[in-house]
Amino acid sequence: MKVLQFDTSGRGGIAHFIFFLSKSLAQRGIDIELLTTGENEMIGEMDFTVHPVLKPHYRIKSFYGKGFVYLHTLWRLAKTIRTRRPDIVHWHEIKIPTVELCLLRFFQKRDVRFVLSAHDVMHFERGRVTRALLELYQQFDFIIAHAENNRQIFLQKFNCDSKRTVVIPHGEYSDLAGSMPDKTSARRQLGVAIENRVVLFCGYIRRYKGLDLLLKAVAQAREKLPDLFLLIAGEAKEDFALYQELIDQLGLQESILADIRYIPLDRLPLYLAAADLVALPYRQIYQSGILYLAFGARRPVLATRVGGLQEVVQPGKNGFLCEPENIDDLVKNLVVAMQNIEVLEKMGEYAYIQSKEAFSWESIAEQIDRVYQKLFTLE
Repeated sequence: MKVLQFDTSGRGGIAHFIFFLSKSLAQRGIDIELLTTGENEMIGEMDFTVHPVLKPHYRIKSFYGKGFVYLHTLWRLAKTIRTRRPDIVHWHEIKIPTVELCLLRFFQKRDVRFVLSAHDVMHFERGRVTRALLELYQQFDFIIAHAENNRQIFLQKFNCDSKRTVVIPHGEYSDLAGSMPDKTSARRQLGVAIENRVVLFCGYIRRYKGLDLLLKAVAQAREKLPDLFLLIAGEAKEDFALYQELIDQLGLQESILADIRYIPLDRLPLYLAAADLVALPYRQIYQSGILYLAFGARRPVLATRVGGLQEVVQPGKNGFLCEPENIDDLVKNLVVAMQNIEVLEKMGEYAYIQSKEAFSWESIAEQIDRVYQKLFTLE
C-alpha cells in the first residue's frame, strides 16, 4: 500500500504531526511518501520518501499571493499523484474547498482514495458552512477527527456518514520537547527570576487563542501572587500592538517576557523548561498540539472547556479547566494552580506518563492503518 502524505507548510503544529505520523506509519511497513516544502524543519530526520518541491506559503504576505501559491501547490499535488500513483492521499488542511473538491472528484474516478485528518473543521476567524465545504467533506472517503466533539460537528453540520468518520486522538510530542535544560538554567538564559511563578503561552497568536483574556487574568492574579510571571512565545497572526497596548494598560511590562516570532524547534525546549504551567485560554479550538507539547515537557496545563481539550485534560491530575471567556474563573484556577509549584511538578509527571501511554505514535499509526485497510472494504 502506498500512501501520499500532503503537507503544505513544512513548519508548525500540523507539519510536526504529519512528520511523526509518517515516521510511525513507515515503521509499520507502509510505503509512505511525503509531499512538502523544501524548508521543512524536520526534513533531516525523515527516513521515508520525501518530495520537497512545494513553495512555503508563510513567506507570502498578501491574501492573493497565498492563494496563487496554494493553487501551485495543488498543481504539484496532482502531478505527484499522477506520477507516483498512490493508493491513498492523506490530507491535513482545507484551504480552497471549490478547487480541492474538483481535484478529489477527478482522482477518485481513477481509484485514488482520500483520507482527511481534520485538525480544524472550520476556520474560526472566517469559517462558515458553505455548499463547497459541505460537499468536500462528504467527498472524502474517510475523515479522522481528534475528538468526539469534532466528530459530532461533521455528523451534525455536514451530514457526514458516521461509518466514514472516526475519532483518533492527537499524538504525543515528547520528542519536540527535546533535551530540556533544567528550570533554573532555562530561566537564567531567558533572564527570568528563579523564584518567579511562571506561566507560558506559546504558539500562534490569534484572537480565538485568548491571549488578551490571559493578560487580564494575570494582572488580577498578581494581586495575590505578586511573583507571577508570563512568558509569551509565538508568532502573531494579527497586530501584536493591540496586545502590547493592553500590557501597558495593565502595568505588566515588568512581569512579561515576549518573544513574538515563530519559535524554532531548538529554542522551544528553553521556554517549556522555564515554565511551571502552560496556559491555553482559548475561546474556541478543535484540538491543540500545544496541549500535547506541554505534556511531553512534563508541564500541566490550564485550559478552557472547549473542543477536544475537555476530553483530554483531567482536572487535578494533568491540568485545570475553566469556562471559556470567563476571566473570574481563569483567575481562580490560575491562583489555585500557581500556589503550589510542587503539586504542579507532580501533575506534570503524571501528564507525561499518561500522554506517552494514551497518545503514543505507535498506537495512532496502528489506528490509522486500520482506517487505510477499511477503505478497501467500504462500499
